[in-house]
Amino acid sequence: MSHKALKPGFLVLLGIGLLVGQIQAAIEISVGAERLQDPSGGSMAVGGVLVLVGSTTDANFSGPSETDFTQNDDAVIAIWDIATGGGNAPGAFSGSTGSVSLGGDWGAGDPIAIYWFPTLTIADTAPGAAVPYGIFQGTAGVDGSDAWETPEDGTIGHNLFFITSDASVLSGSGSSDPAAGLANLVTPGTGPLDPSDVLATTNGPGLVDLSWTDNATDETGYRVERRLGSGGAWTLLDTLAAGSTAFADDTVEDATAYVYRVIAVRGPSWSEIVESPEVTLDDSQSTFLNLSNRAFVGTGDSVLIGSLIIFDGQIKIYAKASGPSLANANPPVPNALGNPTMRIVEVGTGTTLYENDDWETQSDPSVTTALEAANLAPVLPTESLEPAMVVTLGNDGAFTAYSFVLEGVGATEGFATIEIFDATTEGEIANLGTLFNLSNRALVGTGDEVLIASMIVIGEAPKGFFAKASGPSLANANPPVPNVMQDPKLTLRFAGGGAVIYENDDWETQDDPQVATWLQDPALAPVLPTDSKEPAMVAVVNPGGFGLYSLIVEGLDLQPGERKNATVEIFNFDPPQP
Repeated sequence: MSHKALKPGFLVLLGIGLLVGQIQAAIEISVGAERLQDPSGGSMAVGGVLVLVGSTTDANFSGPSETDFTQNDDAVIAIWDIATGGGNAPGAFSGSTGSVSLGGDWGAGDPIAIYWFPTLTIADTAPGAAVPYGIFQGTAGVDGSDAWETPEDGTIGHNLFFITSDASVLSGSGSSDPAAGLANLVTPGTGPLDPSDVLATTNGPGLVDLSWTDNATDETGYRVERRLGSGGAWTLLDTLAAGSTAFADDTVEDATAYVYRVIAVRGPSWSEIVESPEVTLDDSQSTFLNLSNRAFVGTGDSVLIGSLIIFDGQIKIYAKASGPSLANANPPVPNALGNPTMRIVEVGTGTTLYENDDWETQSDPSVTTALEAANLAPVLPTESLEPAMVVTLGNDGAFTAYSFVLEGVGATEGFATIEIFDATTEGEIANLGTLFNLSNRALVGTGDEVLIASMIVIGEAPKGFFAKASGPSLANANPPVPNVMQDPKLTLRFAGGGAVIYENDDWETQDDPQVATWLQDPALAPVLPTDSKEPAMVAVVNPGGFGLYSLIVEGLDLQPGERKNATVEIFNFDPPQP
């Protein structure tokens, strides 16, 4: 049994009177049953036990377990039996704990909370498995319990009142701290469909991005909770709207391991809890600075498409396309596209957000101004016919996908590149998102006509990622992609023709057993290839401050001069280290 089962539903009026002496404390309790109901709205007899709990070292409450009323640093202050009292009309139930010493496990200033076990009696020494319980909290929503503070030594007649929002009776004497209260009865697994694919990903120092799949259609919200990887109390981080699939946690500490859990909520009912794999923040995180690709640009369905996903927040993106300047590269790229044009499209809606042909001529004056930023000067196009743009993309609390579509003016063909940079300056965007995924789709040939996706990684720490290439499965896409590669191969190497780091042909057959183990991580299940002929890998690179890497897609089924469509995708993924 765990705190996961806490659900809003039952309504009671509860008043606690605390009488505290200099050395010992006598605690008295009275309960008024004001509109006490079950989740379906029917009357429920008042009964069970109330447990007053103090948190001795922090402000978090772990909830009960099967074998104990408290866990971790929580301590039982008092238990009252209310099983003999009176019906559903407003009434009073009184009990006294006798004297409880201050000091020791609990004392003045510690937060206190009340658990309600409607099916237990005072004779029960532990909750037992799957026993319903509730915790009094401050609101009727999906957010967590409020804690009240233990009074100081010598406080006389200190009262705390817990009332429901629709209670019509409130009586008491002495000093009082009114607070709306709600008793929640646990009914595990009776709520919306469980979330799945809960993934926690580090995103630089002090930030963890959490994502999951929303499988429910009738939830009213989501709870996001966290604990240390070593165990301990679960802490409520936030409550999110229905349909949410992402959360950014910026309250984490470096060099610390965490586990997250996500619960779908519908009124008084919860889904089962789904936990993330443990994630550890290194105090020297490495990140992606730049993502790019190079491929042959055809016409129609064979244009070059570079897509990206931004996670939970916004990023200022600088993007440029290169064509004619590739003829002056080292080494020169043959058959370069002479006049590229580029547009950005929001995936899902198909809306074109911005487009450009020649970077020095922009339809939006603000883009012209943004391109004059000093940090972009080293990476601006060197040819006037090449397009570029600066756009701010992304939305809070969600994954948002975009595609940069590159084609030749006048249906011309040739080799070109798309490069995507994070151009956000420090403090420019309040809720900074993450470049979570880059994918490229292009017409892939043989020899120099392979598809190349490159990335720059900065930082001193190792950086992991998941990459895959798709070919035959594209024929089943929506809409289907014509003329697809049947047997792609994926190679990771140091950029500029450097040494091969790893390569794969069929993702279910790996040369390195560690890669095969990493690919079994549940977080990768939604993005693994769906065709056995498609390659995939998990890699961890050591940039040493700055590293440039290339992923190369070639077709083992292609004949010289033949070209077919394929994609390469790169996901931000740091696997657990052996």
